[in-house]
Amino acid sequence: MKGLYKGKRVDNGEWAYGCYVEAEKLDKSGTEYFIIEKNADGSSHMIIPETLGQWTGLNDKNGTQIFEGIL
Repeated sequence: MKGLYKGKRVDNGEWAYGCYVEAEKLDKSGTEYFIIEKNADGSSHMIIPETLGQWTGLNDKNGTQIFEGIL
């Protein structure tokens, strides 16, 4: 999917920002959700699906990006 996304990491609860990817689990038992960071090493982090949001292209009065849930 195109755009900027954020989601809370499964491993430590911190926010990850970057590209969003859905992948079928290897055992085909469901779907996993990842954020691939836009940095030099392209780190990927499994995220909690309910926390996934896409940047609306807007910022609030303080300049903070506004994200909207998509799942």
